[in-house]
Amino acid sequence: SNEISCLFCSPMRRAQETAERANRLAHKEIITIPDLYEWMVGDLAGKLDADYKEPLSNWTLDPPNGESREQLVARVEKALQECGRRHEGRQGIPLIVAHAGLWWGLTHALSLPHEPIDNCQLFRVERGPVVWSTKLALG
Repeated sequence: SNEISCLFCSPMRRAQETAERANRLAHKEIITIPDLYEWMVGDLAGKLDADYKEPLSNWTLDPPNGESREQLVARVEKALQECGRRHEGRQGIPLIVAHAGLWWGLTHALSLPHEPIDNCQLFRVERGPVVWSTKLALG
């Protein structure tokens, strides 16, 4: 089924607001998953400097005084396990409302090629017989 079964959401306000807006059409349960919060980039938070944005997005830099890449992937794996547990018995597709930094962690946790993600962009992540795959859900 292509129907949304529930929404798993970051505890951060901007994600909660996005989930509430998305849910105006879905009318499903919104479940906050604490480990879906944004990548904690430490000293780089709030900076839009190209000197660090490209190394972060290319996965070659651990942010100073922030969450390492390995810590991020471990947290994403924990969040995905929680989503799976909370989705048991439901019919349909869960929608995860989170953050671009978390997307980087998810693509690495599932050994997916990293595709940049914009605000409010939808990707469908599917488990095939052997590997996970992504596809842009809406252009």
